Amino acid sequence: MTPERAANLMRDDEFRGELNKLKSIYTEALLNTHESDIDKRENFYRMIRAIDAIISHFEAIASTTEIKSKRWKIL
Repeated sequence: MTPERAANLMRDDEFRGELNKLKSIYTEALLNTHESDIDKRENFYRMIRAIDAIISHFEAIASTTEIKSKRWKIL
């Protein structure tokens, strides 16, 4: 994936909205599980962390161009 495409995804309100909606669904499910449902709680937590990892991944790709442009020119 190109940095430009990743940046476009991160600026896309629908894409970000859907990721936030999924995160909210899993957060709500986590909060509403019974404390004895450890497996369910851990699974919901993993899903939330996976969404965060996906967002971080695309943000890192998107920032690649910016990082390269700010890199010191030695020669």
